[in-house]
Amino acid sequence: MSSNVLVTFTLTMTLALTLFYSRLRQHFSPIHELHDQIEALQYRVRQQKFKTLLLSYEFADFKTEVATLLPSAIKKEGFGEKSYPQRMLASVVQDQSNDVLGFQTAQSLFNQASRQFNDKNYRAAISIFRSLINNHPYSYDVPKAMFLIVEGSFRLGKYSQAIAYANQMIDLFPANELTGYAMIRMAQIYQIKNRYKGAADIYRTVMKSFSNRELAQLAANGLRQEAM
Repeated sequence: MSSNVLVTFTLTMTLALTLFYSRLRQHFSPIHELHDQIEALQYRVRQQKFKTLLLSYEFADFKTEVATLLPSAIKKEGFGEKSYPQRMLASVVQDQSNDVLGFQTAQSLFNQASRQFNDKNYRAAISIFRSLINNHPYSYDVPKAMFLIVEGSFRLGKYSQAIAYANQMIDLFPANELTGYAMIRMAQIYQIKNRYKGAADIYRTVMKSFSNRELAQLAANGLRQEAM
């Protein structure tokens, strides 16, 4: 008899605990479900942040790739109207790459280098200009920095360096008037090195490629000197 009572009691307690657990689960299930939903949303947010970060890196890589490919495309089309779309794209890529902090840093470097250049500390100026070009390749000041490296190198007698940067300007900024002035310097270096045909070819290219009257006059004067 006692065993039957014990079994009955055990079954009753088990049933009671089952019912209690069931009610307890029903009571707290909305909280658990809400917690699960929050965790799911947090995971989605983290995933979206990662995707956004990944896209930003991919876009930066894309701009870098475009900026790398554009010079050869522009050079292939020449300096005339055919390369206008490529030059416009290069401008867009360059414009979109500037952020406020980067712009301020690049401008500060350019101003610092310009002061050194004006004080005729050409080596110091060239070093700072190089830092600007390497660290802020999309800055508006890059063409000016490259030209002043050409000019500073010319004044220091570092003709190979001047020619190298002039050629970079031709590749990267073929329509920029500063490139025309850099080409004038390159032609003058060729004259110094008795490479007269090369100098004459550059002068003619400047005259054909740029509408700036001062550039045209400098190129014409160079050609007249070649004829003398």
